[in-house]
Amino acid sequence: MNIFESKINEAWENYRNEKANELYPNVMFLGVSGAGKSSLMNRIFGVDVAKVSNVKPETQGFDHIYMGKKYGMNVNIIDTAGYELHQADSYYDMVHDTIINGVKGNAVHIVWYCIPVVNERIEDMDITILSKLLSEEKIRKRLCVVFTKRDEDDEDGSTAQAYRRVLKEKCPPVETFETSNLPDLPLDLFKLIEWSAKSIDDEDLKNNFIASQFVDLARKKE
Repeated sequence: MNIFESKINEAWENYRNEKANELYPNVMFLGVSGAGKSSLMNRIFGVDVAKVSNVKPETQGFDHIYMGKKYGMNVNIIDTAGYELHQADSYYDMVHDTIINGVKGNAVHIVWYCIPVVNERIEDMDITILSKLLSEEKIRKRLCVVFTKRDEDDEDGSTAQAYRRVLKEKCPPVETFETSNLPDLPLDLFKLIEWSAKSIDDEDLKNNFIASQFVDLARKKE
């Protein structure tokens, strides 16, 4: 092996070692059972992790954690078990523990709280959990509410507007976005990506998040 080949091999090994230890941003999904969390993560990250059978997610309490390296993504997805309406206190405790302690010692960088636009009102449990989470500054800066299934609302988005008014009246300030299950109805997807990227302070983690999403393709290419 000549000197040139030796240097190439050395550089390649260094690159592999760096990638092996590379940290990915942790994105957490919250919400009631059937809130559309799986559809949202599929649409944004281009992989239906819930249906991938050849790689089992890691578990942490009630969370399923899809480590990006196993799924060809530059993000780790924390998919919480959907709550039932009598679980407000226990669900909050488990959610809070994960957000504060992180995953394998790494912080939860973005929290998307999904509320489906299919009911006449926001559940009291959502108000209770959101109020508690948003009362903490460290959590408030990285949490937003995503109104999912907006395609099931009327043309004017009346239910989503009503939901926004309720949150404004009963919860600390929080960013809200609307999404749908229809590919030709992007709504606030670009804004959600923009907000999420800005919420990540570390540039490498931010770039990994942008590289993993399939919404803003121009920014992804850049």
